Amino acid sequence: MYFKNNKNLNFYEQSVTSYPEITKLKITKEIDFILMACDRVWDCVDAQKICEYVSIKLKSNDKISDIIGELMDKIISKNNNSKIFFKIAPIGTDNMTCIIIQLFHNGKDEKK
Repeated sequence: MYFKNNKNLNFYEQSVTSYPEITKLKITKEIDFILMACDRVWDCVDAQKICEYVSIKLKSNDKISDIIGELMDKIISKNNNSKIFFKIAPIGTDNMTCIIIQLFHNGKDEKK
């Protein structure tokens, strides 16, 4: 509760909040996937690099569950001195959640 008790801030301005960060984008044919992850994942990875990583893996027909598994294996700390895979940031010692939604266009229907 320490991180949620600043009386000078609204609930969504507190250090820890359930208020989501939302970005609205029009889905076009250039968008192949949506990657949603909790804040602690984004603390450990660079958004552009992770998107490039996922894109390459999807084009190689890797299973989405394998892609997420590899990502989590790289960023979740094995100990407090783990190296970070994508950028230097707080080491992955907190809860982490990641979802990849693959988009298919023009009737393309592959199963992953």
